[in-house]
Amino acid sequence: MGIELKPCPFCNGGAEVKERYRKGIANRKMYWVECKKCGVSQAHHELAGYRTPSKAIAVWNHRW
Repeated sequence: MGIELKPCPFCNGGAEVKERYRKGIANRKMYWVECKKCGVSQAHHELAGYRTPSKAIAVWNHRW
């Protein structure tokens, strides 16, 4: 991918991009970022996520 993930904003743990097929829609992958240490993630239910890994990373890396 080439874009580095920032650490978790809550626990400073490492993060990783996750993927799954969107429930009920064939061939539609959804991507999100999840902390490997505390488990916080962008996806809060089975329909949540982003259409590309780069979008999920950009949102995770954005700090307000």
